[in-house]
Amino acid sequence: MAKLSGITAHALSLLVLLFTSSTLAAYNSLWSPSQSGEVVGYSRVIEIHHAGDANGKLLATFEHSHADNAPSHYIIRESTDDGTTWDTVTTVLASGDPPTTHYYQPFLFEFPQQLGKYAAGTILLVGNLVNASVSDFYSWRSTDHGKTWDQIGVWQQGWPDKHVNKSHGIWEPFLFLDNQSNLVAVFSDERRNEVHSQKLVRAISKDGGGSWDNATDIVVGSEQTFRPGMATVAKMGNGEYFMSYEWCDSRNYPATCQVHGKTSKDGITWDTSDEGVLVASPDGVGAYDSPYSIWDPVGKQLIVSSFSKRRPSNAPYFEKPPHLLEDRRTVHINLQNGTGNWHCASAPWYAPSSEHCTSNYSPNMLQLPNGTILYSARAPANIQGEPC
Repeated sequence: MAKLSGITAHALSLLVLLFTSSTLAAYNSLWSPSQSGEVVGYSRVIEIHHAGDANGKLLATFEHSHADNAPSHYIIRESTDDGTTWDTVTTVLASGDPPTTHYYQPFLFEFPQQLGKYAAGTILLVGNLVNASVSDFYSWRSTDHGKTWDQIGVWQQGWPDKHVNKSHGIWEPFLFLDNQSNLVAVFSDERRNEVHSQKLVRAISKDGGGSWDNATDIVVGSEQTFRPGMATVAKMGNGEYFMSYEWCDSRNYPATCQVHGKTSKDGITWDTSDEGVLVASPDGVGAYDSPYSIWDPVGKQLIVSSFSKRRPSNAPYFEKPPHLLEDRRTVHINLQNGTGNWHCASAPWYAPSSEHCTSNYSPNMLQLPNGTILYSARAPANIQGEPC
């Protein structure tokens, strides 16, 4: 059985869940905005494992802003019935002046063990707070399984010297543990845009997210125009780590961004100059844009979702290949720990095709203990795929 949730990004947008076995079934709402101009997207969902009787609860959040740039916040939602129904737990916002208008790219991480002085079950929420003068990563901590949140504050700053220049931002933080049980954040970095339009970096925390070391490069293009970004990391069954990311070029950004991937034995040591392998099947179905990777312990396979499926091109940065029939209804799988062939697998869900809503942008996956995969992605307000 699979589940799908979707998000739209414009007026009348909503978050929905799809419950399926082998065929499509009904969508259930995860979030239904109450006002026109409310903008949501980029959902992230986790299952709680260290909360005693509350184990198995799902916790979710998503990007949140308003078309008129009014102050915003993150919304924390929970489900105690595997995603059938959802309730708002609380809202989370950062202190400061001016108030933040765009709460972008959140990520939730439950500590699987004690990290620093914080017990297993502590939850870290990180996100990218953006307004006219700031692009900063901010974090909050919950020690009661998502009910209340304490501010930690800014832990990475973009747009150095407060220059209002969105080409010097930081984007898309993703958290995981390395093989020494240190907390690692990987993210996209434009702060040296004159040298590298964008690169991927990582930072390490040895105290549960209270402090971080300096950012270190992990994927850097050989040309200034190259833009590796939107990284996610999955720990595989062999103990190694697989990182997927899109590879764009600023000369035609964001026309096409092929998905690449590579592996690391410890989660922090990556061949910086290695662009990685293309995530594409031998019959020419390629993954494009905003990927997300998980390890499936039941099938012993990597699963990579992505925004779109296109035919890989010999001129990937200057020609936009057409969408394929497999677009927004398939995932890529790999049975060799990130090496060898990739296969395009039909999925029992369908994210409606609507360019207006950027349907299926940054699709999130969550492996549940019963083998179910919960899949969350943007979808238009009209679930049949008509314009928002």
